Amino acid sequence: MVFEGDSIFITLRRFTYLNVSQSQRRHAKWLVKNYNFDKIGSGISNEEMKITGVVSEITICDALGIPRPMGYDQKADEGYDLIIAGKRINIKTNRRARYPTSKDWGDIIMYQKRQPADFYLFCSLHKYRSVLTLCGLCEKRYFWENGILIEKGRELNIKGVRFPAHQTGLWMQYKKMFSFIGGSQNG
Repeated sequence: MVFEGDSIFITLRRFTYLNVSQSQRRHAKWLVKNYNFDKIGSGISNEEMKITGVVSEITICDALGIPRPMGYDQKADEGYDLIIAGKRINIKTNRRARYPTSKDWGDIIMYQKRQPADFYLFCSLHKYRSVLTLCGLCEKRYFWENGILIEKGRELNIKGVRFPAHQTGLWMQYKKMFSFIGGSQNG
């Protein structure tokens, strides 16, 4: 990943894999236990979902050589996880029992549309291996203009696994996201 000046230039091979250490997992568990992570909007995240998101944030910070999150003292998080080159990036992570493919989907529930992120970085944390996969990067505007609306309760069938959508939200396949983004703050 490369970040320059007031522009964001990110190159991701489809896909980029990062190893997750036990130290990163312990730090994430400690933060979730002791601070107010992911208590914004509907508050539907359970503890494991929160840990998954914080593990991703920590792993990416370590890979970029920037400070890890240390916890929030305010009532809720700010709706984004990192600021790089002036761009607010919200990291969205799913857990899977396998490595993702470009045909898999990233999703965001509807209330998050009003959060002040500029980009979404979609990741997948392997349930059984200590690997975080960076799956796709997407401008917020592009995602909300091109995602597919899935209503709460609609039965989904992804790779033969059936489950109901737990919340109304937008979904997008990773292959429709950018593997390279270039642009300035002025758009």
